[in-house]
Amino acid sequence: MGSYPQIADKRGTHDLYGPVSRMMCASYDRAMVMFLTCVKVQIRAVSSLLATYATCVGIHIADM
Repeated sequence: MGSYPQIADKRGTHDLYGPVSRMMCASYDRAMVMFLTCVKVQIRAVSSLLATYATCVGIHIADM
């Protein structure tokens, strides 16, 4: 028993656990790129919301 994290796209599902016996695994690499892209989008959304909130309450946030 256990969980096997996966992410899906139009091509199918890709495993989010790394290959143990292989140096490279295209499915794992594709899954990690998709996962990190999702995290990046979420970070941008939260940053945008925080910037909007800061503007509304009059807080100045320096650009990074």
